[in-house]
Amino acid sequence: MVRRATASSVALWIATKEHCVVRARVCSVDGSEVASARADTIALGEHLHVAVVVVPGPFDWGRCYTYGLHLNDRALNQPGVLAPSARRANQLLSYREVSPQAPALPSFVLPAPDLNDVRLVHASCRMLQGQGDDALVGLDQMICRAYAEQPTARPQQVFFTGDQIYADYAPAELAEYINDLATALLGWSTPGPSDHAHSLGQFYVNYLLAWSDVLWPAHVSGRLAATKRGLRRVRRALANTSSLMTFDDHEVTDDWYLTREWTEAALAGERRRLIVNGLCAYAMFQGWGNTPQQFEPGQPGAELAAALANWRGDDDDTHLCRLLGIPSVSDFAAHTPPQLKPGPGAIAWHYRVEGPAYDVVALDTRTWRSFPGDAPDAPPTIISRAGLDQQIGSGPALRQPLTIVISSAVVVNLPRAWYGRALLWANYRLKAIRYGQPRGYAEVYGPDRGDWWSERPGSVGDLLSALAAKADHRARVILLSGDMHVGAAARIQHWDNLGERPATLVAAQLLSSPLKHETRATRLAQRTGFRIIAGPPSLRVRDPGRAFRVDFMRAHDRTEIVGRNHIAELTFSWAAEHKHVDQTLWWQPGKRGALAPRSRFRVPLDFDDPDYPIVQPA
Repeated sequence: MVRRATASSVALWIATKEHCVVRARVCSVDGSEVASARADTIALGEHLHVAVVVVPGPFDWGRCYTYGLHLNDRALNQPGVLAPSARRANQLLSYREVSPQAPALPSFVLPAPDLNDVRLVHASCRMLQGQGDDALVGLDQMICRAYAEQPTARPQQVFFTGDQIYADYAPAELAEYINDLATALLGWSTPGPSDHAHSLGQFYVNYLLAWSDVLWPAHVSGRLAATKRGLRRVRRALANTSSLMTFDDHEVTDDWYLTREWTEAALAGERRRLIVNGLCAYAMFQGWGNTPQQFEPGQPGAELAAALANWRGDDDDTHLCRLLGIPSVSDFAAHTPPQLKPGPGAIAWHYRVEGPAYDVVALDTRTWRSFPGDAPDAPPTIISRAGLDQQIGSGPALRQPLTIVISSAVVVNLPRAWYGRALLWANYRLKAIRYGQPRGYAEVYGPDRGDWWSERPGSVGDLLSALAAKADHRARVILLSGDMHVGAAARIQHWDNLGERPATLVAAQLLSSPLKHETRATRLAQRTGFRIIAGPPSLRVRDPGRAFRVDFMRAHDRTEIVGRNHIAELTFSWAAEHKHVDQTLWWQPGKRGALAPRSRFRVPLDFDDPDYPIVQPA
């Protein structure tokens, strides 16, 4: 997989069944070598080894590069390494069979220096046994379309905004297989089959099954068969597109740190080990590729990798908790209000990536939460003030004309009056009654009520003000989220008169979810849209010294909400007199339809747009 790719370096992630010396060679499309590097794989188990090879630049923004990997001096396309024949290996890795214009080797394109030429993708929420076809295949389709029509228009970067695996919802058909495979790969026994990953090996296997068909059983049925059919295309797309990722809750466990009562019980009980194992797996399969510098010798990521090479899951996990930023329950409760705060020496899950025309700010919306209020099930502050200072305030200035923020937690929730949302909540209540859950449980834990910034008064303003301050008090921002299992778009404008200088920010909030987890309720939500309030709503919020307005958008095909499985493609129009972003959702209308670009949401990004009048702070 191509992970973090910038002008200074490119990170390539690989998993193997034995220890290998991995040699990477990056070339221009004419075949001349640009740079090379090597790395040793790290043993996660007897038959599971992983590595991230960081190839140093310099590379040119907007250019296409090819790469080749050698494992113990054997090329990936050499017969018997990746496939029985070189021809078959090349089919799995490259797009030459699609178009003679495509490189014969796997390749990637760095983001263009002009926003008008930038092509981005984002998506979230991919459950292997979820309903419908896997929309992540759409990334492969985008690349194929580009080579058929305009090779320079292929995706340059994909953002996965959470729930890349559903460790807490293992397919029943695969539960025993996942456990057996984990035992075989690691070389030691695991707790036994379950619908929730418990052991470290089970978490590892969830990633391996999500990204490749190599380890799948020969025969699966129903929805899993549909997933397996698309995995070769998914694997090829991920080998040819730079990806950045962040976690939501299902990489670890459902409702992870959702409320104070949940957090206290988890940190003091058995779920603490779930958090440890889930974060260890995230670090090795996702986090390493986001921030490879944290896994260099002497850094906490390298210390974690060394610890995992000798860990069997039955030892004391205090050392791992320190590296992962998991506090004790006493440390959590020692703050007023109670809050999560990773200690010194912990891996930072948030990160920054500087590009030629935009900056990326990936937020950690889980491990810096605070829990004000007396009610134990009250919604949290998604990132505490200390967390915002750490993740945004202490970083370098945002100097590019655009900032892309990855937040697994949705910033502004869809309006309460939305008809489809009412139906979703009713569905959660019925499920709570069916399973004998206490009164009020569904309202909090069913729809993950606390996992939106807007549920805690002032949180949205704190986030937007922090971003505006880092951008010299005038910022254009793209807010990428998923989580809610719908696709939608909104324009947000924020005004802040509290600081030394007035600040303003205009943002496009772009939601894209699910890749594979549509339901009858989400499909109904797509049919109804915002019907109960006669079209996309506009919200205005005023606080002392601050104000913001939110305008939900309608797509060019009159769609307001997409509840089908989908993947989002982003393009920009960036002229001196007018600027906007287009989010085009690729979705499939039914079993007989094809995955295709169907709903384009356009969000204007001009300051003080007369179509969206200013709201004066209170």
